[in-house]
Amino acid sequence: MTWLQSLNLETNCLENIDFLSNHVNLNYLDLSNNAGINIQIVQYFVNLQFLNLELCYISEISALRPLAKLKVLNLSDNNIIFIHPLRQLTQLTQLNMNYNKIINHQTIQEFFDKQNLLGKQFTWEEQYDPSIEQFLFAAMMHQIDSITISLRQTGVNRQKIKKSLQFYKKHVSQTLQRQKDELLLFSHNIVSLFAQLNCEVYQ
Repeated sequence: MTWLQSLNLETNCLENIDFLSNHVNLNYLDLSNNAGINIQIVQYFVNLQFLNLELCYISEISALRPLAKLKVLNLSDNNIIFIHPLRQLTQLTQLNMNYNKIINHQTIQEFFDKQNLLGKQFTWEEQYDPSIEQFLFAAMMHQIDSITISLRQTGVNRQKIKKSLQFYKKHVSQTLQRQKDELLLFSHNIVSLFAQLNCEVYQ
C-alpha cells in the first residue's frame, strides 16, 4: 500500500505506528490525540506536507528533522522544550506550538524569525509555566487542602494556574483507559480545584 497518500489515525490509542513503515508516499498524516505514541517512524515519511501531532504527549521531536517538505505542522498540547530539530523545516507556512513547555519566548521568536516564519501562521502562546509545578504535584497527590493554602499564601497568577490545569486535564482524558482508577481520582481533584480557583479569582 505504498500508494497511500492521506491517512487520519486521530484518537486511536496508538503507541506504536511501525505498521506504517511501507507508506513512504504519505503527504498527509493526522496522529493527534494518541497519548504516548512513538513517532520515530515518522522520519521516513519525507514526502509529508501536513502532520498533526496535537496532544500526543511527545517531548522529543528529532524525528521531524528529515521532513523538509512539511508545510503544516501542529505540535500543540505536548511536552516540548527544545525546538532545534525544526531548524531544517524551511517550507513551513503554518506551525502551532501552543501549550508546550517552551519558556524562553524571546529566543523562540528570534529562532523562527530566521526561519522566515513570522508573519505566517505561527503560534506558541500559553506555554506551561514551571512555577506552578507545586500545585500540579499537589493535585496528583490529591492534596487539595495544601493547594488551597498555597494559593492564599502566594501571588501566583490564578488564571495561569487554571490554564495549566486545563492543559493537564486534556491529557487525563486521553489516558483514562490505561490508568482508569488513578486518573478518575485525579480528574475529580482537578474539577474540585477549578471550583476553588473560581472562588479565589472572583473574590
